[in-house]
Amino acid sequence: MVTLILNFLVMVKASALFFVICIILAYFVIGIKRQLFKESRKLSIYSLLTLLPIISNRIWSFHVKTTFGDSIIKKHEVHSGSITDVLQLKLTADQTKILQTYLDTVFSLKTLTSIQILLIYCLALGLLIFYGIKYKQWKSNLQIYLVCALVTVLYYAGNLVMYLTAMPVDEALRVAGFERYILTIILINLFVFIVQLVRQMDNVFYEKNYLKRNNRSYKSFRNKKLYELTTIAALILFTGFIISDTNGMSEQMNTVLEEQRALNEITEEKHLESGNYLVVSANQEQVDNYFLQYYARYVLWNPHVNVRYDFIVTDNEFETIIKQYDGVLLLDNHYTFVATMKKLTQRTLSPGYYPVEQFHFDK
Repeated sequence: MVTLILNFLVMVKASALFFVICIILAYFVIGIKRQLFKESRKLSIYSLLTLLPIISNRIWSFHVKTTFGDSIIKKHEVHSGSITDVLQLKLTADQTKILQTYLDTVFSLKTLTSIQILLIYCLALGLLIFYGIKYKQWKSNLQIYLVCALVTVLYYAGNLVMYLTAMPVDEALRVAGFERYILTIILINLFVFIVQLVRQMDNVFYEKNYLKRNNRSYKSFRNKKLYELTTIAALILFTGFIISDTNGMSEQMNTVLEEQRALNEITEEKHLESGNYLVVSANQEQVDNYFLQYYARYVLWNPHVNVRYDFIVTDNEFETIIKQYDGVLLLDNHYTFVATMKKLTQRTLSPGYYPVEQFHFDK
């Protein structure tokens, strides 16, 4: 069941692979430490199923590369090479700029997520010292603190590698989406520290069996009130983070480009899974970053779809370009495209789908 959940997680969100690997490593470390695999050979065999999410991720990556290979390669203008080169600090000029921008963003007190991380770890350190001095409980709290710190550092490092190797230069140079990526590790840290806080508060009760607890299970009425207020404050804080993150994702999902809306309307009830198609858009930014090409191939479920913005070419070149395709999807009133079509075919086009066989170019 756990394997299926992890597999589903990594298929839905590719970046979840980091956390899936952490969970798998934790599983094997605990299993080896407790000698669970020696006691049961069947468990050792079943444990191999935990590698299924990683295998699924590799298969999906191969599928994406096969289907959208050209656009994926062109999109990464960094030409990053292997991650090994990055780890050996063999960086290009662009990658050096990206690294500097990333570090400046991380260590800037103007970055909201950095302030949140700093605040969470300062509060956690304060609680660690408090419970250590007052109740002599150092070991588990220190372990949790150090493990969370290590996971956070690894997450930041992995995030940096992503910017260096898997993002277009223009996006990486402005660390696009940084706040959204780091918010994930903030929520995880907050959740772990709150759970540990509740456990520590629970451990200092006189009565360990919660079914037998009553008002006298506390050392004093003040402790009881402190417990209640701390629990409520932690619940409100964590709920606030969840609501904020959910609202942010909802707003992002509801933000649909005009080109996306136009493409959906044009292709509605059309079956364009086979053949070669040209998508024409005046939005140069979305064409240059290959978002529209990726999205168009996904919507049409067809790898033979190209998106183009630049039509400042000779008449013969324009005709040659158009005749390479079976159909044209015009998303907006692209001035150059519409004007050239008017000149060569005597037709005034409006946004929509046009089979190329309908165009009769003047000789």
